[in-house]
Amino acid sequence: MPLKRKRADRSDWRRVTKRAYAQLTLTDEAFEGHVSLLRIDEVREPLHGRTAAGPLLIADKGYQWMLQIPAGRHHAVTTMFDPSGRIVQWYIDMYLRSGTDDRGVAWFDDLFLDLVAVPDGGLFIKDVDELREALRDGDIEEAEYVLAWREMLRVKAEIEQGVFAPFRLAKMHRERLITELERQAEGS
Repeated sequence: MPLKRKRADRSDWRRVTKRAYAQLTLTDEAFEGHVSLLRIDEVREPLHGRTAAGPLLIADKGYQWMLQIPAGRHHAVTTMFDPSGRIVQWYIDMYLRSGTDDRGVAWFDDLFLDLVAVPDGGLFIKDVDELREALRDGDIEEAEYVLAWREMLRVKAEIEQGVFAPFRLAKMHRERLITELERQAEGS
């Protein structure tokens, strides 16, 4: 299975029938990279993720998905907020490369291996089988396989040590993006 390019605006996500989107490029002492917010206004049907505790609602009307793509790293963090602004889950994709398209929308080429974290402290590695299959089938090189594992282990260690910057900055980034959505709405 070849690498899948994931776009920050999730324009190909048919489950979401009405949305608002904002993206910022940040360069400050705390974070350098792209951040974006997808506000889910209407859905065809809700989406549930799986955790050790059972199903978890992660996308429905009123939910917000924020993406942080730190410069110089090989991971992208999607933070899922419920309608009250409470974090319900973090989903961390390991990726090969990232960039922006001709419209300025951020993207990354997914390397299959993922981490899922929940606020109660649960941390789960996902899609190891997909990463191994991609290597076996020649869709990725050995160096890309190693890159995915190294990045995941580095991120996991930072989370366990309580020093993972995207988690610490999530609420502040969300507030900045909500302000950007409001600015866009005033300008339209």
